[in-house]
Parts: sequence; structure tokens; C-alpha cells
Amino acid sequence: MNLVSVIAEQGLLLVFANVLLQQLGVPIPAEPTLVVAGSLAARGLLPLPGLVGVTWLAVLIADSTWYWMGRRYGNQFCGSSAGWRCPLTRACGPPSRPSPAGA
Repeated sequence: MNLVSVIAEQGLLLVFANVLLQQLGVPIPAEPTLVVAGSLAARGLLPLPGLVGVTWLAVLIADSTWYWMGRRYGNQFCGSSAGWRCPLTRACGPPSRPSPAGA
């Protein structure tokens, strides 16, 4: 069983799950799945609007989850020295806070 036959059988659900997990940080590449799904959509075996829709939905859910985690837990989540560090914090430094108006 190869990737093409799996995507042809499982369709949009597999694309959604693969993209969602990849966007949440699981080291599973989504690009090969999207390339094969796109070629199946070009052949008419998968609906292109559905493919774009589930991909967009998976990315929106994952990005909203990351945003909520950063918004809710902030430095406790992104800056913890014991666990995972946010790559943006490491690359760009911590977010700057605006100075008070009277300062």
C-alpha cells in the first residue's frame, strides 16, 4: 500500500489529520500528502474545494491552539527552561512591552 492509494481511500480526513498534526508540531511532513492529494484533485478523484477547505481548517485550528497557549500561559509556556522553548522566543527574543505613558 503506497501513499497514493492511502490518500485515494482515506481522502480528506487523512489530509486534515496529517496537516493538523504537522502544524501542532508532530514531526510528520504534510507536504508529500498535500502534493499527492493535489494531483488526485487534478485527476478529479478528490474535490479541490474540499481539499483546500480541510487544509485551511487544520491550519486554523493548529494556529489558534498555539495562539491560545501563548496567550493563556505566556512565558510559562514559551519560556520554560525545563521543557520546550518557543522557536520565535529564541530567534527574536521575548516580546517587548510598551512603556507607560508617563515614563
